[in-house]
Amino acid sequence: MGRAPEFTLYGDDSCVMDAEFLHLELLGSRSRRFGWEIADHCHRGLFQLLCLLDGEVKARIDDREYRLSGPAAICLPPGTVHGYSFVEEAQGFVLTAAERLLTRGPDQAGALLRPLLRTPRLLDLRRDWPARERIESLFGQLLAELCWPQRGQDLMVGWLLKAILLMLARLIDEPDGAGAAQAAERELLARFHALLEERYREHWDIPRYADALCVAASKLNRACLKLSRKTAFAVTQERLMLEARRMLAYSAWPISRVAYDLGFNDPAYFCRRFKRQIGLSPSEFRARI
Repeated sequence: MGRAPEFTLYGDDSCVMDAEFLHLELLGSRSRRFGWEIADHCHRGLFQLLCLLDGEVKARIDDREYRLSGPAAICLPPGTVHGYSFVEEAQGFVLTAAERLLTRGPDQAGALLRPLLRTPRLLDLRRDWPARERIESLFGQLLAELCWPQRGQDLMVGWLLKAILLMLARLIDEPDGAGAAQAAERELLARFHALLEERYREHWDIPRYADALCVAASKLNRACLKLSRKTAFAVTQERLMLEARRMLAYSAWPISRVAYDLGFNDPAYFCRRFKRQIGLSPSEFRARI
């Protein structure tokens, strides 16, 4: 296997490609079945939110480890490799939703939610108890709404889902993007990240990405510098090396095969690039993992 195991829902073999997919469950309903240990895995095309209301968790996200105590939230963009070790009887909710369900449409809510979809987020809810209580209430309402069909159910589910995510988005220490220019830059950056997910193995240069996005390369670079504090090229290299780290950690493939799978024609060049960016050679990184 070249990558971490992929699931729609952890432990289930079914594969759901529905753009409207949404699933919500109590944290213990699945974790208890697996002895409160969730092995490393990922969800392609699916955003996942873990809301830990009570208890503790050791979270493994890509090649890093975090310890959290509830109340806290973990937001995972599609494709993020993650695993959990819970203290028994931890309580909370796990929400899994198709990425397109959250980002479709040009409305203001979609723009506000995109920070949750760009990079993994760990949010401490202890600093804002009123927000924590509102989020828990919204989760309870959403779970009740999903239990049986009712008139206007799709609308109600959509409103409750966005309300939960907007409450979390408020906790992120980022500019609110109220200006039209900044909103446009955030929209551009979101489209760039989406295209990058499709093409990073092809090693496109920045002008090619800019052409596909119908903007000047300088405009794309300015948006990346302003919002990510990285050049557009650095963003592409970071994504490529993230996948390299995942493959080295979760597969037994030879380093040369990892290099070829990531679009490198010369494994030695891949090793030099990896060491320059990560600080370790691929073999040293794998040994440390």
